[in-house]
Amino acid sequence: MFKIDVLNFSRQNNYREIWHIGRFAVSRTEKDGAKLLKQLIALAIYPICEKNGAVMVAECDKKFVRGLNLLGIKTKQLGPGIEYLGSETIPIYSTSEWLREFLYATPNFEHVAKFYETNGLFNDQLNNDKYDLLKISA
Repeated sequence: MFKIDVLNFSRQNNYREIWHIGRFAVSRTEKDGAKLLKQLIALAIYPICEKNGAVMVAECDKKFVRGLNLLGIKTKQLGPGIEYLGSETIPIYSTSEWLREFLYATPNFEHVAKFYETNGLFNDQLNNDKYDLLKISA
């Protein structure tokens, strides 16, 4: 849709893994919609954060990208946006290092780490980096 050569982008920037994040949808009538959205984001980016040299790519509504940046998720635009479903949609990327800054700062970190551990998806790299207490208290 955006005619971006993601593999070439990855090679030029020495990213070893490319992850794509799809669409998030939370009902506007949901009382705790913002909290739920933050939890979904944390769950989605956790595996990316486990990898050094990984990059996340996504197509997002321009307003949503501004919201991500306000949440503390640094993003960069990969190319020009297009009008899609009545608003401008832009291709973005964020590195695992940038995503980690958000993940470590979110109150959802412990909950998300325990989710991955409970479901056999746990990798010690994130917790060894910053949160050894999770393993001790579990």
